[in-house]
Amino acid sequence: MTNATTNDFTIEFSDEYGWYSVYEFGVFPRSSVLAGQTMKTHRGSFDTVEEALHFVGVRAPAGQLCSMSRITYYF
Repeated sequence: MTNATTNDFTIEFSDEYGWYSVYEFGVFPRSSVLAGQTMKTHRGSFDTVEEALHFVGVRAPAGQLCSMSRITYYF
């Protein structure tokens, strides 16, 4: 993801730990040695995908996940 902006999220499921992690993508600021590069920040871990979706402000129909333009799900 080379042109990430803030509020781009991924929800990733960990088989090892059995939870869903939310990550937000952004761009390192000019003051950083990594300026302009994509930054991935962990925002939280949740027991269910519904909790993770709620955290990022998405309401999905029960039992159904739909692809949103700024959210990517990894399972």
